[in-house]
Amino acid sequence: MNTIMTSDPLTPSEIVLLNGEKFIPKSRFTSVKLPHKDVKVTIDHLLITMLAAAVLANEQAGVLTLKASQKKVLGRPRDTLYIYLADPAADWPDDTLEAAMRDQAQILLADQGQEAHALVYGWLARNSTSSLWYRAFYKVRGNLMARGLLQKVKARRFKILPATKYELAPHAVELVAQQALEPTQQLLSDCERQRPQVYKLLRDHIDHGFVRRGRVRT
Repeated sequence: MNTIMTSDPLTPSEIVLLNGEKFIPKSRFTSVKLPHKDVKVTIDHLLITMLAAAVLANEQAGVLTLKASQKKVLGRPRDTLYIYLADPAADWPDDTLEAAMRDQAQILLADQGQEAHALVYGWLARNSTSSLWYRAFYKVRGNLMARGLLQKVKARRFKILPATKYELAPHAVELVAQQALEPTQQLLSDCERQRPQVYKLLRDHIDHGFVRRGRVRT
C-alpha cells in the first residue's frame, strides 16, 4: 500500500483538485473549470471526491475511525456512517481540507462519535440556498492561493475585456508534475473495493452535509 504522508508537498484533496480530470468525469453540465487548466468536471463529484480523500487520509493517518452502523428513523433501521476521533496529532498543512477535517473532528467528536455529514456541515460554516457547491469550490481554490500554490494573473477576454485567470505558481508547477497520483487513487479505490458500504455511505454523507446547509430555515 502506498502510504500518504502528512509531510507530502500536496495533500490528497489537493491532488484531486489539481488533477480533477483523472478522478472525475468531464462534463459540460453543472460543471466547474479546474483552477489552473481549461478542463471542466462535474462540481459536486469533484467536491465529494476531494472531501472523501481528506477524510480517508485522516483515517489512514490515525486521526479518525469510520464505522458503518445503523440507527432507527421513524422506527425503521437505516444504514449510516459514524466517525470517531482517534488521535488528532496529524500535522497536515494549514489551509487544506485534511487540516479542516481534523479540526472539525476535534470540535465535534471530542466526547463521542457523530454521523459523518456533521464534519462537512461544520466545514461549510453557514447556510446558503444558492450556489453552495460553487461557494465551496471557491473556498478550496482560495486555500490553494493561501498555500502559495495558485496565483491570479490578469488576462483579456476576447482580446479586449479585462479578466482574471488562475495559474499555478512557478514553484508549484514542478510539485504538481512530480507528485504521484497513485497513492490518492489507491486510497479511494481501496476503500471502494474493500469497504464498499463505508465508501458509499461516506460519499452520501458528504452530499447530505451540503443538503443540510442548503435547507431554508424559517
